[in-house]
Amino acid sequence: MPSPIASPLLGLRQYTPHDLRHKWATVTLTNGVSIHEVSRWLGHRSIKVTVDRYGHLTQDGRERCRQVVAATVQGYLPEELSVGLAA
Repeated sequence: MPSPIASPLLGLRQYTPHDLRHKWATVTLTNGVSIHEVSRWLGHRSIKVTVDRYGHLTQDGRERCRQVVAATVQGYLPEELSVGLAA
């Protein structure tokens, strides 16, 4: 727990362990870590808990799928067929 005196003197907000846990989940998910992995690290009994709380932070499934396909077929398809796969 942060010092109740040092935090205000340094101009810092007092963070609780829950605040830091939420920040960690937010940072990992917005940087592409699998929601399944984050759920395990958070110790959630069900991934549904993680999805309900943080699901909006994960990369859109369609966009992620497009990226995977584009990376996989890059260099194999003629340019006219790869239109729409490029970002």
